Amino acid sequence: MSKGGRAGVSVFVAALTVILSAVAVTDAGARGPSPAGPRHRPEVVVEDAARGLVYGGVRFSSPDGPCAGVRFEMRSNGHLVGCTHGPDAAPAGVDVRTPQTLAELRLRTAPTPQGVRSTPCVGSGASQDRVQAIYAYVEGHTNRVNAVAPLIRTWAGQISAMYNASAAETAGSIQVPFVTNSQCQVTVPAVAIPSSAAGADFNATIKAIHDKGFHSVHRKYLVWLDVNVICGIGQLIPDTTPGASNQNNQTTANPFSVGMVARVDNGCWGLETTRGNPVEGHELTHTMGAVQSNAPHKTSNGHCTDEWDAMCYVDAGSTHLKFTCPSTHEALLDCGHDDYFHTAPPAGSYLKTHWNTANNDFLVRNLAPSNDRFAAAEVLDPGPGAYVGSTRLAGVETGEKATLGVRSHSIWYRVKVPTASTLTVDTQGTAFDTVLGVYTGQAVGSLTLKGANDDAKAGRTYSRVTIQTAANATYWIRVDGKGGKQGLVVLHTGFGGSSPVITSVSPLQGPPGTIITVKGTNLIVFSQSFTITIDGFFASITGSPTESQLKLKVPSSTIDPSTAQYTPGQSGPVEIDNGFGVGVSDQSFKFTQ
Repeated sequence: MSKGGRAGVSVFVAALTVILSAVAVTDAGARGPSPAGPRHRPEVVVEDAARGLVYGGVRFSSPDGPCAGVRFEMRSNGHLVGCTHGPDAAPAGVDVRTPQTLAELRLRTAPTPQGVRSTPCVGSGASQDRVQAIYAYVEGHTNRVNAVAPLIRTWAGQISAMYNASAAETAGSIQVPFVTNSQCQVTVPAVAIPSSAAGADFNATIKAIHDKGFHSVHRKYLVWLDVNVICGIGQLIPDTTPGASNQNNQTTANPFSVGMVARVDNGCWGLETTRGNPVEGHELTHTMGAVQSNAPHKTSNGHCTDEWDAMCYVDAGSTHLKFTCPSTHEALLDCGHDDYFHTAPPAGSYLKTHWNTANNDFLVRNLAPSNDRFAAAEVLDPGPGAYVGSTRLAGVETGEKATLGVRSHSIWYRVKVPTASTLTVDTQGTAFDTVLGVYTGQAVGSLTLKGANDDAKAGRTYSRVTIQTAANATYWIRVDGKGGKQGLVVLHTGFGGSSPVITSVSPLQGPPGTIITVKGTNLIVFSQSFTITIDGFFASITGSPTESQLKLKVPSSTIDPSTAQYTPGQSGPVEIDNGFGVGVSDQSFKFTQ
């Protein structure tokens, strides 16, 4: 799931003060010893209500049953009704029982304005296989759909962008088609369910959603449930068949492959959204069929072990991670593209001969990005953030002006700032040579350029723009590629002060305990909270830090969201969030033994 390595230094205290108790899950979801017999394995699960690890209505899957290969099966009146990986742990430092207010949610998620699309505009908006976004609440409680729906639309857009960016890594184009209205805006019906369906029993939630009429073979249902019980959970069918008949496509007579459901509770809504990989995307990907139990780097609970990856984390005490992709890959699917997602897997590879979620019927391929047009610019929060996208198959529209002479494959973002201050955006980490422009205005043909950049520094192909803003103004960000280049885009944002810029890291390798020196500008702001990581691992400051130089001690472990040890040979950048923006080093540090 999303990583604890982004929640801040305080995660260490929060993670250590939780008291855990071991429980067993039985047929009825009760807690106690697992019954003996051939249909039960002598397993226990660790229940932790604060992290959302509560188990109701599930039992361990029978090794010879339809859910074999997925950790849990769900039963009702003795009948099998579905399979699930079980509840996912919340990111470290998050207590799912604590409600997030609308004000808190809006601090990191900018709402999508009325009439603005955030996902692909395909057909009528309701034809073919699609994902239906749902806001669910308990009967008799307040229905907040009007306030929450604009946030859901933003999260839906970021999920689709995550898929498209991941596809770009293998030269493909894949997005998530949500059910939309005539304006191509994601529809978010409000569904009231009984309190008995809003607890830990995921099976009860599924039944309640289905009973309200949301039970179509042509829909997967992504449910934002306005309660505080779990973090997230999704259905997952163990089927490694590579073709269109795979049950995760919902094309078979299997009754629990119809209307598959993923659920995220209020305590985890939009978490990690400013890292480009909202929790909701993780749960939806389970319903797409990830991760199967025979994948090369699988865990026993429907996840993966080769970090950094949107679907990998420490999901059990027996899970041992390998950090083979840099931390900048955290927002993307399938590190190595060899376990569950590849747009063109090579002959003889696992994904060529087994289930590949990139082939799921509930995805659309070879379309221009959702934010290809100015009017559909992706909405971003102005605060510190990192977002992913793709310019593959993007074009230009009538009246669109070139940025620094470049007009080829552009995508658009929009940021509304609250005050007069400083806005910084950059494309560091993007897979091609970018040109970046920041504009004001109301129409694509009459924009005013406020700042533009080709290369942020000599020898680098990413771009960086810093401008002074006016209060309550909207700024439009245009990303294009020089020489017609297109592909994966990474966009960093910062607002309210000076974003950090890292100019050097030394030494560039060493074992845990090594002291490294990081130089740059605005590295930390003493009046702001900050986080510093080395390839996603929290680093501690030694000595006397200044805004231009830090000495960091290389750690041996991180929280993901439980403790994970470093992998000798792993390599990744130093990243600093100084409270105003995000800085990423051009150089990578290599962990040695």
